[in-house]
Amino acid sequence: PRRREAELINAMELEKLPSEKKCFTLTRVEIVPEQAQAKQSQAKQSQAQAKQAQEISPEQREIEHTFLTNNIMADKEIVLKKGAQVMCIANIDMESTEPIVNGSQGIVVDFVGNLPLVQFNSGARRTVGYHTWNSETYPSLGVKQIPLIYAWAITIHKAQGVSLDMAQIDAGSNIFECGQTYVALSRIKSLDGLYLTAFNPQKIKVNKKVQEFYSTLC
Repeated sequence: PRRREAELINAMELEKLPSEKKCFTLTRVEIVPEQAQAKQSQAKQSQAQAKQAQEISPEQREIEHTFLTNNIMADKEIVLKKGAQVMCIANIDMESTEPIVNGSQGIVVDFVGNLPLVQFNSGARRTVGYHTWNSETYPSLGVKQIPLIYAWAITIHKAQGVSLDMAQIDAGSNIFECGQTYVALSRIKSLDGLYLTAFNPQKIKVNKKVQEFYSTLC
């Protein structure tokens, strides 16, 4: 579905749940210099870049925070209830025996210390805390939010880069961009988890520049 359709479906499904609401709001964060330098070191960036990251004007700080807010998948505000179907939008606990990867789907089953407890389809049960997305240009700046979005309905745009266990996909008349059908269908790990509610092969489009590039490889 398109963005407004997805938002409407999610709002309607959330409203059906009788349980109490808990609201989570995206906030801006600024890491102390020592932490910023550590992050720069991990990313193998130069000391000059680390210093630059800490010498930020108020105007640039505002621009960078606004950019982060508008370019991550996390919602500025998300209301969760027990029973809400959600999808994780970050890799968390990757060193554990049951890591939660970007695209993991599950259901909120409770709240622990005001944080959502999610039963994931993989079998993992995890209390999901806040996740911080840092600026690549200025690692001392970031935004944090619960890394969950509603999963009753998501747009193809929001599905980019994730792997889904199962999904109902509308690949019909709402397809309007090159590559959208490919992106939608390739999100599902196997055909067993794929159900098409609509499919219009005439809407399948390939970017001409991509075609020209691959034609040069032949």
